[in-house]
Amino acid sequence: MSEIKEKFYEKLNPQERVRLAISALTRCDYEEGRRLTRSCQKFTYSMVDREYVDRINAISWVKMHFSYTCVYYYGKAELFEVLLITKKLLTEFAPPEYTSHKPSISDLESALTDQLSKLKSLFQGFDQFCESKGLNSKNLIEWFEVENACAKIYEYISRANIECSSEYTETFKNDFEAIWMEAAP
Repeated sequence: MSEIKEKFYEKLNPQERVRLAISALTRCDYEEGRRLTRSCQKFTYSMVDREYVDRINAISWVKMHFSYTCVYYYGKAELFEVLLITKKLLTEFAPPEYTSHKPSISDLESALTDQLSKLKSLFQGFDQFCESKGLNSKNLIEWFEVENACAKIYEYISRANIECSSEYTETFKNDFEAIWMEAAP
């Protein structure tokens, strides 16, 4: 490379260098593209350990997914609980024409049980995931929570006499694992 071209390359700012590199690559002038890259100013950087940053990022994404899923299923459980209470009140006090409509009390009880089972399975899947990563799930549940919502939900479902679904537990655990692998390969 001639000394004039070399001096020219050294004076390019990043924006100019990118424009010239794109132009060279568009012309299939790969040698010019390599020269532009080789002559680019070199910097040495210092940063926090990348694996640490990736893991904190992954934990944040997993926790966010857990919290949103927790609130979602809790909201559905609350909805079915309100519908169930309303249906029972209507059955007891309203005329039959208001109470004969679907869903039935048993349908609502079944839907409520299903949502609570999913919630309990979510917590169990989260516990299993955290254990596999050497993390304390209880600490993570309390971490950056709005008014400890998930911790309160956990207390609520712990009192419920509901079984976990091993299928849902495994699904939730796998969801957390997939998020982890995406964020911290």
